[in-house]
Amino acid sequence: MLALAAFTWSGVLNLAWPEWRQAFLAAALWGVNLLILAYGIGGPFHVSRMPLMVVAFSLAMTVVGTGSYRITQVLNPNYHVPIELAAVLVALCTGVSLATAWIAGLLLGPPRSRPRLTLQWDWPWLQVLTVGLTGLVVVATFMSLRRIGYVPAITGDPTSERVEFPAIAGIWFRLSTLGGVSVLMAAVLITARRASRWTWLAGLVSLACLGVYGARFYVVYPLAVTVVLWDLVRRRIRLLPVAAVLVPVTVVLALLGSLRQGSRSIESVSPLGIALYGSFLEFRDLAWSMDYFNGTQRFTHGSTLPSVVVPLLPGKLWSLFGVDKDAVYENNSANVMAAAMGTDTGQRIGLYGEFYMNFGWWGSLAGALLYGFLIAWIDRRSLGLEAGTVPAVFVAMIAVAAIFAQIGQLNMFTSTITGSAYPLLLVVLIASRRRLPQAG
Repeated sequence: MLALAAFTWSGVLNLAWPEWRQAFLAAALWGVNLLILAYGIGGPFHVSRMPLMVVAFSLAMTVVGTGSYRITQVLNPNYHVPIELAAVLVALCTGVSLATAWIAGLLLGPPRSRPRLTLQWDWPWLQVLTVGLTGLVVVATFMSLRRIGYVPAITGDPTSERVEFPAIAGIWFRLSTLGGVSVLMAAVLITARRASRWTWLAGLVSLACLGVYGARFYVVYPLAVTVVLWDLVRRRIRLLPVAAVLVPVTVVLALLGSLRQGSRSIESVSPLGIALYGSFLEFRDLAWSMDYFNGTQRFTHGSTLPSVVVPLLPGKLWSLFGVDKDAVYENNSANVMAAAMGTDTGQRIGLYGEFYMNFGWWGSLAGALLYGFLIAWIDRRSLGLEAGTVPAVFVAMIAVAAIFAQIGQLNMFTSTITGSAYPLLLVVLIASRRRLPQAG
């Protein structure tokens, strides 16, 4: 169909849409991607299936991000970035990742049906720790808001001031963000049918404490982990109901986020246009970065990649090796993009964009290859997980962080995992026990 349209209307398209060949190429690549997913990797397809999540998120980012770019052009007719080229990059990298995951699955073969040893949650202890941690989070949130001086979700600058909260509120802010861990602990209890009313209350209160800071990711990440964990260990979630809930919620959140910016320029746009304008801005910025870093003289040549590693260990431990963790972490792709765009707020362009920023097209393809191995590992590891086993929540955490890596910076992937996993490992030491598989 695309070939027929290109053959029939090429003359008209050349005049009306000079970049139509890139857009058609991206659409054709998505057709190949769907074939790899359906007939290469294969089903069953459900919410927690990693290859499906990758394809759905990448495609949504491309379609909605392109819509965001068109609204931006309505508001600013002089704004232009190679959005079609960004669509080609994302489609091509997604295909490389899927093909890598498919081949890796074939080479590794079926996973081991039963682990030799696993960890089981100690439910009474986990209940107590969930409620106790929630109490600490409530106190910390109260003290944090006192130091900040306002509720960020309601008043104040929703972008630039957010990065200053750790410095303003200190340890109270860090303790407050442990609400994400509390939500994950409640999710483990809920998905294993071990939750009491106190557990549900603890989870909801912790989400509310996270929400007061106005950062959507604080709330979305633990909620997404809960959904994936539910699908993994409790009951398969049908895709259509998820889409029916996710689409309007995403539209509303994007609409509120755009209105929260307080820009008068968007008042002339329809509500749907405002929602598009505030959605997947990372895709538009990815296109901008491809134009700006188009040439080896502007490539960062791997300088942002050390920021991916430093979140794995505490700063004091890094200092023993002569490494300034904060300085290395600050040299991440979001800050490099902010400096290039002349803004104080970090601009995220996703993992493919970060590899492009460093090494160009070949760098993005190499990053896609590595991402494919991660997809294969998560997909393989998620098979056969049982409710009540400790590894299940960690697999769900890594899966969701890997999905959001498509729109974040790479060091956000490692810092998100370590920020939740390290506190949760302390909980595991207290509230888990070893379990041997039953004979037969």
